Amino acid sequence: MNYAPFPAEILSPRSNATITAIDGFGSVKWDCTYVDYDLLSYEVFMDSVDATTSIKKIDKMSTTTGATLEAQDKTNYYWKIVAEDANGNKSSSGVYSFI
Repeated sequence: MNYAPFPAEILSPRSNATITAIDGFGSVKWDCTYVDYDLLSYEVFMDSVDATTSIKKIDKMSTTTGATLEAQDKTNYYWKIVAEDANGNKSSSGVYSFI
């Protein structure tokens, strides 16, 4: 039997947090666990509307990971992480927001 990865747990920024962009970039971090040990990648979705814009795909490096993303000060962003395993199973963190 094959199981989808557990939904990623957003570590930072948490929903409604305010971050400071440094030179036009902000950092995001999450944790993801899985049962089958076949996690393949994470896909980061982020935009200022509804987190439906894919902006980065990251090959799995560890269960805890992060990314540096382009971000403008004083802008509302919505983001989520979609984890995918080697069998094409996907799970979503749900949508979070930050300024």
